[in-house]
Amino acid sequence: VFKDTYSANTRKAYTQALKRFLAYLGDREADDATVAAFLEEEAERGLAPASLSLTHAAIGAATRFADADDPRGPLTARTLTALKRQHSSRGRGQVDGLRRNDVDAAARLAAAEGTMLGLRDAALLRLGSDAFLRISELAAVEVEHLKAGEDGSGSLRPPGSKTDQEGEGKTLYVCRATMAAI
Repeated sequence: VFKDTYSANTRKAYTQALKRFLAYLGDREADDATVAAFLEEEAERGLAPASLSLTHAAIGAATRFADADDPRGPLTARTLTALKRQHSSRGRGQVDGLRRNDVDAAARLAAAEGTMLGLRDAALLRLGSDAFLRISELAAVEVEHLKAGEDGSGSLRPPGSKTDQEGEGKTLYVCRATMAAI
């Protein structure tokens, strides 16, 4: 349905969200009240605000591709806002990132194991932290993507990322401690 306009992961997520919406619809007509009720049900099922927003976007994208009237309206928008607010008031939300001293401590513990796995984990923790990499980006890094600097620091040219989908490339700083761990 979503053609090549979106990345493969976005298409997959949109398709799954749309399947849930179509199953919910059954014989009902897709209108503002129905979409709002569906989002409420999805929230009750435990979907996080980001997933609700994705579902909302998938419904809009599907109607654009079908050249149909968008069933989302002001009620849907208010409902989505309220669901996000409710979720944040319960103290659940995006997890905070690790602070540098937490990464250093975890990397020291992993390296102290003295095993290849522990050393690998220490290097990956440090590299992911230095370069602000997502797990999928970190998993794609190979030694050839790293370049050592004269002062012991280095640089990383990751093969691709969610924020660089056209593959233009970027160079990221890697500190001396991380290069030493690698």
